[in-house]
Amino acid sequence: MALVVGSNTWVTVTEADEYLTYRMGTDEWFDLQEKGQPGTLSKETVLGTAFRELVNCPSLDLPVSASGDNVKNAQVEMALFLVNHFNELDDRRAGIATGLNSFQLGKRREDLRTFFIGVPEYIITMLGEYASINTTVELKGQYDI
Repeated sequence: MALVVGSNTWVTVTEADEYLTYRMGTDEWFDLQEKGQPGTLSKETVLGTAFRELVNCPSLDLPVSASGDNVKNAQVEMALFLVNHFNELDDRRAGIATGLNSFQLGKRREDLRTFFIGVPEYIITMLGEYASINTTVELKGQYDI
């Protein structure tokens, strides 16, 4: 299935290429083919995956119909993040799903019980207008109703 703006993407491959042209650290993006077989690594599959990551992020209330520049830029940034870190994200998600609570590699220790693996904070910040804030307030004491 091809990318369709307003359905499964906010940005085209051409727009993503233009955005990343003058950004550092994009070598791997430009090494990718534009299209590939379903499920294989290509610019289209990465953009489609980035779109789903953003739409399904519990910290965001991001409509499929969004069209602003920040939304497009965030999708491209998420796509680049996935190109560079998808395997690590997938490994951590698999560990959490199978009951891994923490791990240690040398001096580095991570507690995954409080670790949300999703959209990086700098990308969520780009989408501030779509942030969904869940606030719970517990009142203590006696109040007049």
